[in-house]
Amino acid sequence: LKAWHHALTAMPYLHVFWENDAATELTDVKVAVAIEAPYGFVTPVITVPKNPVGDWDDEVTQIVEHAMIGKISVANLSGATTSITDLGDYDILQANVMLIAPQATALSIGSIKKTENGLKLIAGLTMDHRVGDPGDAAKALVQFEKSINEVI
Repeated sequence: LKAWHHALTAMPYLHVFWENDAATELTDVKVAVAIEAPYGFVTPVITVPKNPVGDWDDEVTQIVEHAMIGKISVANLSGATTSITDLGDYDILQANVMLIAPQATALSIGSIKKTENGLKLIAGLTMDHRVGDPGDAAKALVQFEKSINEVI
């Protein structure tokens, strides 16, 4: 979440809503996180502050744990500006995920694999073509990789 926030902050033209034939820039990063629950996937919305401090990590853990049992608070049901789908539990390396309008970006994450050089994570980006082209998506993924290495 923090790394995706950093990536979107570095490339604000990708962090927009596309509505009424125009892009509206967004300031707050609110991520709909796809989580498997007993009756299918749910997507609680988690606000990622610019500089998370204090109990933020614990709050995120609590939101995720509640979502996994199908309980999401009303405060976490709407307002997403982007989404992340982690399908690593299915032991796949990569997946394509749906873009949910008016969001312009949807990040997908596969399994983390150990290599002789460390860890390997394959991520993909679904993006509204009105916001950017494949080159912009590639740059965003490079920025995400840079950000994830800085965050960790």
